[in-house]
Amino acid sequence: MSNQLPTKKAANPKPFSQIREAREALIAQADELMKLYIKNAKDAAADGEREIASNSLKWLIEHIPAQDGVTLIARGIDQGKPDEGNKGPVVQIGIQLGGVTPKELPPAVEVIDITEEK
Repeated sequence: MSNQLPTKKAANPKPFSQIREAREALIAQADELMKLYIKNAKDAAADGEREIASNSLKWLIEHIPAQDGVTLIARGIDQGKPDEGNKGPVVQIGIQLGGVTPKELPPAVEVIDITEEK
């Protein structure tokens, strides 16, 4: 029996190269895809589907990547800042102290109907 610790095998580089190839193919067709997306939105508007056309163009404008930190539109206040922090799992642990009595809720309120009877 060996006392050696198990070693981590190197990750297969093939999936990463496939992802890189797919990304490069998408980038090569980006202009054509953008024109097709806009054409589809215009076709939807021409067919009277204005909400679909509007939502499509809104999505496109919001998702055009930033170039040198500059975006096509400013990020809305209600959207907040993008989270740059840790993307890993979060573990939250709650504790309950013994011997502490929980706060009591206030008494329920009785609703009285003050409308006149007819």
